[in-house]
Amino acid sequence: MSAVVELYSRLVHKDPTKYKGRLGYACINTVLRKQKVPVFCSRTCRIDTLKQKGIEYVKDLALQNVKDLKTLIEWNNENKITFMRMSSDIFPFASHDDYGYSLEYAKDNLEEIGKLAHKYNHRLTTHPGQYNQLGSPTPKVVLRTIKDLNYHADMMDYMGLPPDSIMIMQVLSHMGGVYGDKCAAMARFEKVYNDLPENIKRRLVLENDEMCYSVSDLLPLCQRLNIPLVLDWHHHSINPGEVTDLVSLVPSINETWTRRGLKPKQHYSESRKGASSMMERRAHSDSVKNLPPTGDDVDLMIEAKDKEQAVLQLYKDYNLCDVKDESFVPYHGNETMETKGRKSNKKVKEEAKIKVESKIKEEDEDFKQGLSHTFDTKETIPHIRTRLQARLENSETKEVKKEANADELVVSKKRKTKSKLWLKQTLYYQQMQKQIQIRTTSITLLTRATALCHKWAQYQTTSRALLGSLGNILAQRLASQDQYSRVVDMGADPIRLFYKQTIAMEDTMIQIHQIMNDFSDVIQDWQRLEADATKHFQKYISTLSTFGDKRVPLSNEALIQVAAIKPEEIHSNIVNLHSMYLTEYNYKQVLLDTLPMHTSRTELLDQLTDRWARQSHIQLDIPQEMEERLKLYKTTKKTVESVD
Repeated sequence: MSAVVELYSRLVHKDPTKYKGRLGYACINTVLRKQKVPVFCSRTCRIDTLKQKGIEYVKDLALQNVKDLKTLIEWNNENKITFMRMSSDIFPFASHDDYGYSLEYAKDNLEEIGKLAHKYNHRLTTHPGQYNQLGSPTPKVVLRTIKDLNYHADMMDYMGLPPDSIMIMQVLSHMGGVYGDKCAAMARFEKVYNDLPENIKRRLVLENDEMCYSVSDLLPLCQRLNIPLVLDWHHHSINPGEVTDLVSLVPSINETWTRRGLKPKQHYSESRKGASSMMERRAHSDSVKNLPPTGDDVDLMIEAKDKEQAVLQLYKDYNLCDVKDESFVPYHGNETMETKGRKSNKKVKEEAKIKVESKIKEEDEDFKQGLSHTFDTKETIPHIRTRLQARLENSETKEVKKEANADELVVSKKRKTKSKLWLKQTLYYQQMQKQIQIRTTSITLLTRATALCHKWAQYQTTSRALLGSLGNILAQRLASQDQYSRVVDMGADPIRLFYKQTIAMEDTMIQIHQIMNDFSDVIQDWQRLEADATKHFQKYISTLSTFGDKRVPLSNEALIQVAAIKPEEIHSNIVNLHSMYLTEYNYKQVLLDTLPMHTSRTELLDQLTDRWARQSHIQLDIPQEMEERLKLYKTTKKTVESVD
């Protein structure tokens, strides 16, 4: 591995201070994103939210994204950055099969973006998601890809960004998977590309990737079809293909742009410190230290975790532009192999547990303040009784002195009256403390139930993604089997290829079984929660038999608890939720048991995945109602505290 890294180590610009092109960053501005009112262009929502609030809600989110894009361009211009990749999620669900919509309603807003970009000579690009595959053997995938590319093309057409001159926008798309036969996939791509609408073809360019398609694969294709090729230096260092001297090919790569009158565009990133394996080398570093030998006047997209800060750091390092102190955030600390990506399930579980426990403790402390206007919350009932008895005894002593000469019967009656008063006051405080304790426990149970619903949803998302990956691997494996002779003709070892694909499928199925263990943990948590809710409900019933359901006057702080859900509702909801999730878990277990039988054909696996994703046994209105009650409680708490 060290020899390979040494052989294909990243080439650097001999004199970066003389770099002539523009440096850009992708999608997110870290300074604006972290503001009190964050500025970003990827607001979206879940399909469930879309169904509840309607498509107009989604369109409003898109207009907010467009508005923030304008702010990003203004900020870039003030800081001498005139090259940026736009988010592909500016218009959520715009190319969706069921919920797609036209961008006509936003044409005026998009036209303003185009005028602003033209005013500042700002080059805008976009990069559709990796799920876009024009070389896929599945017609449905190709149709969806064309639909998504058309959405991106329409967006930039509404902006009025010209496809010629310096080409200040283009649609970028990785070639996609090889599906067991790279030559066949490239042939499919070429056929589909030739039939694409013109508005897509004039913006579509290709990029070499780090896994499947190298420069040696794509350059001949781009030259033949007259498609610009985006050279990604980082991807080439991992997947060089048959290229041994990349620098000598740079003029030919740039020529795929200039022959169409376009300014070349390239990508540059670096691996994180200490990276050695292929997976580690694929992860981008926080910033970059060098610039590649791009050739003259090439725009370079810096793909680093620090986004615009990585560009400003290069400006400072090589004296390319002046940098404003208020815009630049110096990097502190040492870069490690750890990124800000998804954490392991173990870490997520630990953090979720700590968060829930902290929330429960916070709620307990809030409710303990409920009697602060009457007596110290640290006092117990015996303390209260002692203090009240002392007060009553003092009062009795005074009364006895005043009535020293009165009839003994009168004195006895007065003592009985005051004894009853003491007992009544003691019971009053006992009732008050019981009610507060019950409401505190109710909120705790509600918080735990909501946390379990979120945990289940997280595992559901992960399991769906794994089933999708399994489907992709299965499709590649079946394609390899169908094209056995072609695999042999290409000089590949079909047995080794099938072995790798089989191992990948087995690894994915192991991960799915691990997720089922996580689902099982959630069911066990539901069982414990139902037991706690039952105990809580029984305690509440016993309280009613002692004190009745009469409310006692509370302080403002204690009134917050009135928004808490009643114990009988808590118990009913948790019992129903436990039953629903248990039924769904048993159904998923049945599906998992039949999974090996469904891996013989992609249609069967798609049917299983669809049934898995439906979650037909879970009624989402119950968890949503619980979350609304928690929101009501928090709002009430905040309102009362502001009044205090």
